[in-house]
Formats: sequence, structure tokens, C-alpha cells
Amino acid sequence: MKKLLLFLLGSLLVQAANAQSIKFNGKVVDKTTKEGVVGANILLINIKDSTASRFAISDVNGEFLIPDASRAFYRLKIQTVNYKPHTQIIRLTQDVSIGVIGLEEDTKILKEVEITGQVIPVEQKGDTTLYRADAFATNPDASVADLVSKMPGITVSDTGVEANGESVQQVLLDGKRFFGQDPLLALNTIPAEVVNQVEVFDQQSERSQFTGFDDGNTTKTMNVVTKEDKRSGQFGKFYSGIGTDSRYLLEGNINDFKNDRQLSVLGMSNNINKKNFSDSDITGVRSGRRGGNRFLGGGAEVPIGITQTESFGLNYSNQKKDKWKLESSYFYDRAELDNETDSDRETFLGQGSQFYTENSVSNSVNKNHRFNARLEYNFDEQNSMVFTPSATIQDNESLDITNGQTTLGGQLLNQTQNNYSGDNSGVRLNGDLLFRHKFEKLGRSLLFNVRSTISDSDRENTFQDLASDSSFLYLSEIDNHTYRSELTYIEPVGSSSQLQFSYVLEQSDRTSDIITLETTAVGDEFQEREDLSNRFNSTLTVHRPSVNLGKRTFSQFYSVELALQYATLDNEQVFPTLDKTSNSFVKLLPSVSTRMQLGDNTNLFVRYNTQVGTPSSNQLQQVVDNSNPLFYSVGNADLEQSYTHQLFARLRRTNVDKNRSLSNFIRISNTSDFITNATFTASSDSVITGDIVLPRGGQISQPLNIDGYWNLQNNTTYSFVIAPLKLNMSADIGVGFIRSPGIVNGLENISETYNGNARLVMASNISQNVDFNLSYGTSLNRVENTVRSNSNNRYTTQTISGKLNLILFKGFVFRSDINYQIYRGISEEFDTDYALWNASVAKKFLKNDRGELTIRVFDILGQNQSITQQVTSAYLGETRSLVLEQYWMFSFTYQLRRFKTNS
Repeated sequence: MKKLLLFLLGSLLVQAANAQSIKFNGKVVDKTTKEGVVGANILLINIKDSTASRFAISDVNGEFLIPDASRAFYRLKIQTVNYKPHTQIIRLTQDVSIGVIGLEEDTKILKEVEITGQVIPVEQKGDTTLYRADAFATNPDASVADLVSKMPGITVSDTGVEANGESVQQVLLDGKRFFGQDPLLALNTIPAEVVNQVEVFDQQSERSQFTGFDDGNTTKTMNVVTKEDKRSGQFGKFYSGIGTDSRYLLEGNINDFKNDRQLSVLGMSNNINKKNFSDSDITGVRSGRRGGNRFLGGGAEVPIGITQTESFGLNYSNQKKDKWKLESSYFYDRAELDNETDSDRETFLGQGSQFYTENSVSNSVNKNHRFNARLEYNFDEQNSMVFTPSATIQDNESLDITNGQTTLGGQLLNQTQNNYSGDNSGVRLNGDLLFRHKFEKLGRSLLFNVRSTISDSDRENTFQDLASDSSFLYLSEIDNHTYRSELTYIEPVGSSSQLQFSYVLEQSDRTSDIITLETTAVGDEFQEREDLSNRFNSTLTVHRPSVNLGKRTFSQFYSVELALQYATLDNEQVFPTLDKTSNSFVKLLPSVSTRMQLGDNTNLFVRYNTQVGTPSSNQLQQVVDNSNPLFYSVGNADLEQSYTHQLFARLRRTNVDKNRSLSNFIRISNTSDFITNATFTASSDSVITGDIVLPRGGQISQPLNIDGYWNLQNNTTYSFVIAPLKLNMSADIGVGFIRSPGIVNGLENISETYNGNARLVMASNISQNVDFNLSYGTSLNRVENTVRSNSNNRYTTQTISGKLNLILFKGFVFRSDINYQIYRGISEEFDTDYALWNASVAKKFLKNDRGELTIRVFDILGQNQSITQQVTSAYLGETRSLVLEQYWMFSFTYQLRRFKTNS
């Protein structure tokens, strides 16, 4: 009996030992370059039981982890595009780190490279699009922004970066955030010569990266992977230039890298409209009182005015492997903008249209301090945390002198001459803390997330009517405090599925105090106007439980989630009268997403989700804003939350053998209770409140909810290589449709905007000495309105661009770029063709051509212009702005390169 018990006990112990999960990890590298291979498929095939096989995909560093293997014999198989498969038999009895596995390049591809001299420019590895930097020849002075502009489907402009029509939200450098989440700042700082490859992918949320459970929350990310021999050393660029018309440019950056430690410092000062960073606005100077109701153009972002800019930035990152990782940055910028605009607006009426023309001269000074950080800390194998703080401080001063008039049938209805000055400041503080715990059972985990946002702004603005000598002083203080907590529990289901339960509790407290004072004569004291003042409090409380089921296999992933959101919106007006309203909203928020691998070179991603939008305190606050005397606005405390359905699908296909790639995405959204505006145009002088009169032809708008908003976008990118001519080609075709409802003088107006665009890019791949890009783009826009069908209109733009860099004999360099714009607008008087042509001649000198003297001329033909459009359900408009005119500049540039080569 004792022997039997001992035998049974031993059997149970053996079974328990066999049932324990074993961790298996390693790193996949290129056998020649020793660089990590991203996107390699790691198959761990159980020899006795194939159903117990496991798999993983190598990350951006080539590392992989299989956390749930068992005691058994396995066939390890590693395979990926362009490399020979690696196979070996292993036996797992305990946790194993296999170390570094080198992959050899496929001999077939090597022969093709030898014959054609080609480097494969684009590859698709799982969800990652990989661009080989060596496949895109650039001049020695190029930045990463210049490099990625040659890559198929990637567009870099003054306003941001797009990849196949999708906005890139952050740029990483070797997997680390570089200057927070400002793509322009990162791409303009890094030189192209240090880059090995560029990866574009949807980065998962912190929670998904920890648990391996895809929650559908992703960030479009570009990761710049540097060459291994460029990861230790110093590099940078220093530039100084002086020109005619008192133009100048001082710019410099220095980077000190030592493996995982990265330190970058940069600075710039100029008055030639050069800006290497993205804008930040937390005070609402671009969208709040006065700014939100004035006509200052819209549509495509183009340079306006003349800006003098000073900026300084510092970026630092470091890590101790498996223990902590720190990413941090600070950036300061000051921008002084001088501008003059001429504007036309056509407003739709029931039986006709009225026209508003305006001339405005303005000056503004905007200052920003921005701080971002991310700290990841591992307490032990089971517990870790991520802390992500950020802070923004803004100060803005402005002065605007405006002359405007409204006409109907050639008859003057009203006019205004006024000055408007502003002194605005704001602070925004964000903190996000995520605590993560892994249980002993593989796949079981608990996460607790706490997030807080404090956003406060103070505004002091003065309006002076030059015709009547009356003045208004607007004082506003707006505070938004949001606190959010989320508890998530994840339980594994079987070997490849997970079940997630989550509960979110969020509260947003908003206070908005708007005090308006008036004086009717110069020198008189300001007196408070109760009818134009308001103190308003709002509290939004959200409870959102959700359940999510996800399953991942070797070739596909899917996730299904259902959330129930219960929200209460309590509004309280405490001045000038006491008024309280309370609304509750119950919404089901389903979402479904899937990724599928369709063969070796094609993958498909589909996501359907729903979301709600909450009206802002400015939209809710029922106080008349008369800061623009011809365009009033008032809030609406009865606004409800909007509800949006969105479907997104993306297909990518890469043919490595023929150097071709195809990418297509489509996005469709429909919004019920869409927050739009009801606009009323006064047919005669109308009293709005007290003695505030809206003049004949003046307009007042109020937000309201209307169903029927639709937005559809489709974009297709096809790239290929013309090997005999050493050219990389890329073609983009896009279509769009927006259905925007609104109310015009009591009638529902549906504004339907149709858009079609196409772009063809030709990028040289000849050599560093001959570097050019050529592109042609066209955009056709048609606007149809139901209130007045005879106001339907269309406007088109065509752009022909070229950029050339030639390295000539004895260190001479010729550079030139041209942008030819053909514009056919809403009104014939704005139809225009113009060319902006710049060119320079440079001479390189010093050791390794590190120094350069340059003579450059801007706008050789003297044709530079700036035109923007604005299209809404109530009006159409166009604006012509002040631009930078021709100047010459003499400059000196020095390139710093000092790298430590690893033995």
C-alpha cells in the first residue's frame, strides 16, 4: 500500500512538473550586420503533440519571448522574408534563453541584388511596413524628413507627417520617444546618414504591450532605426545665415549617443517662417471667443504671414535593461506673427446670398513651454509600472485691426472698424500612472490605471469700436479638471484566447467665468454688463463597464468588446441668474477588430468601433459673445452627447521580388446628434439682449444637435521601382465625401463636399551626387447645398513640385526647389497661378567637407502667395494672406560627425 501511494505521489509530481509553463526567449539578428531582425516568425513545434505548439514574432530589436511552453522536445523554426529559414531540435525542461540566432540572407535574393544592384525598398513584416534606408539615395546633408519624403506613401509637410493617408502621431528613435510626440521635431533633427531603416506601424497601448491582449487602442508610429555603428558618438549641425530685408537664420543641434543613453540639444532663431516643430494651443486663441467666430480661412494648412521664431529643446533617454527605462524632453518656442488678410465670405440665405469682405492687420506673440516624460519601472517579474507626465504652459498676446462690411445685392447692410487685443495664458498638466501585476498563472493579470488632467486658462481681451468710441473688456477664466481611473482584469481562455473585464470611472469638473465690462466713451471707467456675463459650472460623470474577448493565432487576431456607458451631465449657471439642468445618457459602445495574414505578403486589418462626444463648456454656456460685432454667438445648455459609428479597413500587399507594394485604407463614420450650428442672419437691426443690437446682415450662431453627419475617406497608394532608370515611383489616389447638416435662417441646410485627389511622386535613387524629387498633385472639391442649389461651387488646386541637389566638381553644390500652384477658387477674383522658386549655390570645405558656404535666393520670380478656403453648411469663404517676399541669404553650415566604431 505504501509503495502504491509513493508511486501515485511521484506520478502526480511528474505531471505537475510537466504542466508548469516554461519561458523560452532569444534574439534574432542578421548574421552579417548583427542588427536585430524585426517581424521574424518563431515557431516552436511540439514533436509529439502539434496542438501544443507555440509561436511568437520578434520585436523591433529582434527579441522574442514564448512564455507558455511545456516540458517536451520541440522543433524550433525561424523564418522571415529575405532570410534562409533556421531550424533546430531542442528539449525544454526549464526556462531557457537560447541567446542570439543569426539568420543568413537568402541566396536567391542575393543573386538578384548582384545582378540588378537593387536593395529591396519596402517590406511588409506582419503589421509593420519596413523601409530600407539604403534603397533611397539622398545627399550627404539630408535629414530624416528628406529621407522619408522619398519613401512610398509618406508625406511630410509644415503641419505634420502622413503615411498612406494616415497621420503619424509619434516618431521613435530606436524604439524610444524623441521629443515627446512631435513628429516634425524628430524628423528634422536626425540626419539621414545614421538611419538603417524606418518602420511604420500601429503601436499598441501600454496595457496591450504588457498583457499581449490587443485592446484596439493604437498610435500610428514611425520608428527610426539607426545603424549600429552610429549609436555611440556625437553628431549635429550648426547653421548661421544673414540676408537682405534683414532676414536671418541661426540654427543648431548636437546629439550625444552612447548605446542606450541619448542626449540631444537644439535651438533656432529666424524670421523666414522656418519652423521645425508642431504648434500647441491650450488657451483657445485659435478657437475660442472672437477667434472661433471670425473668418480667418480654413481648408488646407498653408503658411500665412511672416513669423519670427525662437526655440530651444532638450531630449534625454536612458535605460537599465530589465529594470527601468526613462524618456524625457523639454521644448520652448516663441513665435511672433505679423499678418494682413483680405477675406470674402458668401452666406446662404433662403432666397439669396449676402457677401462679407474684410481686411485685417494683426500681430501676435505666442510662447510655449512643453515637458514630456515616460518612466517604466520593473519592481520584479510580476509587478511593474509606467508613469507618463506632461506639462504645457502657454502665453499669448495679440492685436488685430479689422475693417469689414456686408452687402446684399450690391447694397451696404453694415460695416465695422475695430481693434481687438488679447492677453491670454494657460497651463495644462497631465499625469498617467499604470500599475501592472502578473499572476502565477500564465496570461492572468491585473492592471490599475489612474489619469488626471488639469487645464486652466485666463483670458483678457479688449474690443474697441472705432466708429462709436465704445469698448468692451472680456475677462474669462476657464478651468477643466478631469480624473479617471480604470481597473482591468484579464483571464486566459484556452491556449490562445483571453477574456478581459474592465471598469472605468471618470469625472470632469469644468468651471467657466466670463465677465464682460463696457465703457461708452474714451477715459470712462468700465462697467460690468450682466447680460453679457456668465458664471457656469459643469460636471460630467462617466461609468463604463466592459467585457472583451480576444483570440490570437499564427495568422490572425480578433477582438470583440461590448461596453455600457452611463453618463450624467450636470450644468449649473450661478450668474446672472441661477439655473440648473441635468441630463443622463446611456450608450452601448460595441467594437470589433481583426487582423488577418492573407498569404506571405498580404495582411488585412478591420476595425468597427463606436464613441461619444461631449459638448464643451463654451458650447454649453448660454452667454452672448459679441466680440466680433457682425458675428455673434451664444451657447446651448440643452446640448446632448453625439454618438458616432466608425468603420476602418486597411489592406497592405508587398511583392518583394518585383519591388512593388500596394496599400489601401477606407474610413466611414456616421454621427447622430452631431453638434453643429444654427445660423441666423438679421434682415433688420435686431435686439439680442439689453441694448446689444445685431445689425442688419449680421449673424448669430448657436450650437445644436442634428442627425445625419457622414464622413467617408478612401486612399490607395501604389509604389514600384523603375530599375533601369534608378527611380522609385509612388502614386496616391484618394476620394472623400462629407455630409454636414446645419440650420440657416430656420431652414435645414445639408452641405455635401466631394473631394478627389491624386499624387504622383518620382524619387531618384541614382547616387548621393544626384538627388531629386518630382511630384504632381491635384485636388478637386465640389460643394453642394440644399438651401441654395445655385450657390453650389467647386474649387481645384494643382501642384507641381521639384527638389534638386547636385554635388558638382571641387565641392560645389547646386540646390533648387520649385512649387508651382494652379488655383481655381470659389470666386473668380481669387483664381491664380504662381510659382515659388528657390535656389542656392554652395561650396564645401574643411576636412570631410564638414563646412559649407552658401548663397541662396528665396522666391526668384517674386510670385509667392497664400490662399485658404473655408466651407461650412452656412457659408463659403476664401482668404488671401501676407507672405514672405524675395530675399537673398549668405550662410555658413558646419556638420559634426564623431562616431565610435564597435569592434
